Amino acid sequence: MHIQSDLSEQTICQLAKKHGLQMTPLSRYYRCQNTHSDKDFIVNYANVTSADIDKIINILLQIVP
Repeated sequence: MHIQSDLSEQTICQLAKKHGLQMTPLSRYYRCQNTHSDKDFIVNYANVTSADIDKIINILLQIVP
């Protein structure tokens, strides 16, 4: 998932964690510094029910205005 925001990846992850969401920036897995991609996150849907999707979207909208 790509997020357009002035917030840093670290800030987005911290805010998400406060709301109970675990987000991992793709940059964590880069072998070298990548200047082409910023604020791309790995999304794990394994334990997400369809009922939770609206809740998650609302949380993300609060985090990233």
